[in-house]
This record gives sequence, structure tokens and C-alpha cells, in this order.
Amino acid sequence: MSEEKTTETDAAEASVRTRLLQAGTEMFAEKGFKGASVRQICAQAGTSMNMIHHYFGSKDGLFDAIVQQFSAQVFEIPSQLIARPPKSQEDFAVRFELFVEQTLNALLAHRLVYAIISQQPETPPALAKCTDGFGGFLAAAAEQGYLNPRLDWEMVTGFVMDRLTTQAMLANGARSRGEPAQIDDPDYRARWLAANTELFLNGLTS
Repeated sequence: MSEEKTTETDAAEASVRTRLLQAGTEMFAEKGFKGASVRQICAQAGTSMNMIHHYFGSKDGLFDAIVQQFSAQVFEIPSQLIARPPKSQEDFAVRFELFVEQTLNALLAHRLVYAIISQQPETPPALAKCTDGFGGFLAAAAEQGYLNPRLDWEMVTGFVMDRLTTQAMLANGARSRGEPAQIDDPDYRARWLAANTELFLNGLTS
């Protein structure tokens, strides 16, 4: 086979795999793992039923690939922002604000995948790791006197992450009803981020 034909074949296979991932994400988010059938996923992807077995081994394999994709992509930037302790009150405030913004953006960009994994009994490893990292960042800030000493940083960690993940779920709910999600409006999102960051920081800083 010529190099040109090999390239075309590789591109075609990548396209089928991508379509299966997208179709699987949409169907699992809408119907859940048990409710989504291989037939439905392949029909939506515009390919034959044996393609799931060819690329992923099974429906379980497709599901795992979708979750792994979420784990690899979603929290990379937010986790980098809080990877080291804050150096000053200002550094804490700036990185805290960026973390909230980047985490919200990441969750909204992958809202369908988050809807899938949020149905599982265990917290997704990527989300757990990001939450632990954020908690460590707050703990370090508290130790250095940058937080309100009356607050429990562990409870604050959960509160902030709950606010962010709830927005992703609300946005996905609106999408499933065929309605626009308020948080997708750039002006509203900017207001939401400004108001919530102000609330978080006014309650956190000493």
C-alpha cells in the first residue's frame, strides 16, 4: 500500500473512532450506560455495529475510553494553577480566581462527559485529584495566614467545587431540554465568575 493510501486509511479510521467517541458520549449522557445500546451508538456515529468492537472491544471499552479522555484533558490547566503554595496574599487571590475560571470553563466544555461520570458511584479520579490539589492549595494558604482563620478550609474546598460542578450539570440539563444554558452566555458567565469569586475571596481572606 502506498504512503498516500496509508495516510488516507489512518485518517478514515481516526474519523470513525472520533465519531464513536462523540456518539457514545451523547448517548451515555442522555440514556446512561445501561440505556444506551451499541446499535444506537453506531447508528448515531454513522458506522456499522462491529466498529465498537474493532476500536474499543466492547461498549464497556468505549465507556472507559470516554472517561479516560475526560481524565486526561479536563483538569490539566486548573491543576497546574494550584500545584504550588501561594507566595503572597495577592498571589493566592490571583491563582484562586484563575482556578475557578479555568475549572468552570473545563467542566462546561466537557459537560456531557461529566454528566456521564457523575452518574457513577465513585468520584472520577481526575476530579478527586483536582479537588485534593485545590484543598492542598487552600491548606497552604491557611497555614500562611492568607485565609480567614474562622473557616474550615476542607469545607470551603467542597463548597467551591460543588458550585462549579453544579453549573456543569445545570448547563447539561438545559441542553437535554433543547434550551440555552444561561452560563453559556459570555456576559452572564463573566458576571457569575465575578460574583462568585468575590464571594469566595471575601469569605476566605483574613
